[in-house]
Amino acid sequence: MKSMKNNNHHKHRRPLQLPLLLLLLLLLPLSESAQRARRGWWARGGLPVVVEGEEPPEGEVEDMIASTLRRQLPGCHKVIVSDRHPVRNVMKALGEEVFVWEMQPLLASLPPPRPLLRTTHRQGGAAPLCVAFVILAPLQVVAAAMEGLQRGEWFQGARKLVFAYTGFANTSLEAAVERHATLRSAYGTVLAAWTHSREAKASAPSRLYQVVTTCPYCKEGGPNAALVDQWTPGTTHVTEKPLYPDTFKNFHGHQFKIVTLEYAPFSCYTKMEDKEDGDEMHGHGQEGRKRRSRLELKDCVDTRMLRAMATSLNFTYVVREPLDGQWGYRLQNGSYTGVIGAVQRLEADFSLNVAFTGDRERVIDYTLGYYNDPLTFCTSPPRPLPRVLALVRPFHPEVWAGFVVALVAVGSLYYAARKLENSSSSVPSFLATFLKIYGSCLTFTSATGEPQLHVATSDFFPSEIGWAMTPGCPFRDKFNHQIRRLLEAGLLTRWLNQLIHDPGRREAQESEEPQQAERSQQPLTLDHVQGAYYVLFIGYALSGPLFLLELVCFSRYHLS
Repeated sequence: MKSMKNNNHHKHRRPLQLPLLLLLLLLLPLSESAQRARRGWWARGGLPVVVEGEEPPEGEVEDMIASTLRRQLPGCHKVIVSDRHPVRNVMKALGEEVFVWEMQPLLASLPPPRPLLRTTHRQGGAAPLCVAFVILAPLQVVAAAMEGLQRGEWFQGARKLVFAYTGFANTSLEAAVERHATLRSAYGTVLAAWTHSREAKASAPSRLYQVVTTCPYCKEGGPNAALVDQWTPGTTHVTEKPLYPDTFKNFHGHQFKIVTLEYAPFSCYTKMEDKEDGDEMHGHGQEGRKRRSRLELKDCVDTRMLRAMATSLNFTYVVREPLDGQWGYRLQNGSYTGVIGAVQRLEADFSLNVAFTGDRERVIDYTLGYYNDPLTFCTSPPRPLPRVLALVRPFHPEVWAGFVVALVAVGSLYYAARKLENSSSSVPSFLATFLKIYGSCLTFTSATGEPQLHVATSDFFPSEIGWAMTPGCPFRDKFNHQIRRLLEAGLLTRWLNQLIHDPGRREAQESEEPQQAERSQQPLTLDHVQGAYYVLFIGYALSGPLFLLELVCFSRYHLS
């Protein structure tokens, strides 16, 4: 009876346990979502320590972003890239048309799939299009997105600036950016986050907004991150200060890596020293550890341009050759070799003179063209003709036929005239007269000789010469401005004329000409004079029967 009573008791308690379990299961996700809300959406950024705090009230962050973009980037086209952050409120606060892209599809589809987003854009004549990327994502995700947005194929040729809001930060935003190599070396980038204010009063908000800017060449030529300002809600914030200054006026002694090949009179150099080095410009691993040379530029057009720009913009440089020694052609996988490949793979910051082609422009950027160097066809000279017919090749058969007729007629008239003029004792024989006239007609020389190359008389491709820059190079416009100043001042034309007509260079070339002439001289062989021997043998073949005929006639004359 007791067991039955206990069993009945448990039967009455089971319906009560089931609702309690369901209630606990419902409350557990709510408690986790509440904790996530207290931490803020930045908690998914992967920071090691998370300090709980209240999320800013609705509209506070959106107003901060909108006011910053209106003051700092007026006229720039806005592209919002969000990672689970509400975008509608930001669009409403901006009050203008924007382009919205979700973070995960963006990272999965780099470069952009739409051709419009890869087009070189210009506005207002030569002014580049200004595009402002507004990234709403954690710090690590911002770094991954910026590599594809700023240095990728998005809006090629445009001025691309970034404003990133990273949410809650449990440490100093400046220190976090400084530890990240990609963010620290970014250009035109402003990052904003909020944290707890240690000096907050009970009646004041406990949130403290921090804004950090980056500069790739400001710290002794290296990257740097700096805290621009910080403020609490309700006070004047950083939008009153300039956030996007021109950081490319002064490179602070930064050393650029340049790749080039010799192409006089634009690029000339001498190899200074050989050393074993794994420089990234020449590959990685064992392939990169090959013997290479450091180049010292000689006096040429590109050397003068580079020195003038280095003095104006305060940078240094080191020049190398590509490992394969090629200008660059496209492989089947889409990559390039040589100079173009080194710039495409970011192994070099830029190159010296290269020819502009549409195929190369898909993977690299070009500076302003400073010289027209059209392409044409060059072929090697034809092989030497057989020297057997060297004496008869100068004229066509018809000419030789007329020559023989004229030779016989003139020879006969000349012989008759000499015979009438002089006595029979001093008149030369008919054969001597014939040979004299024939020898005088065959006396001719060649004035110039054969050239080393045969160059076509017309061009088939109007090519320009410029410098190759890395894709999305941020300082290309600054270099274009310097090249344009050199062109407008007439210095490039003057330098080119000086180098072409330089007396010292011509003396050096003239001193090398005798050595080249000595190397080009060849001793005469039987192959060179075989034509003369053939003529001699033909003369023997003709003179032999004639001599025999003369002997026969002479003997018959005496016998008669």
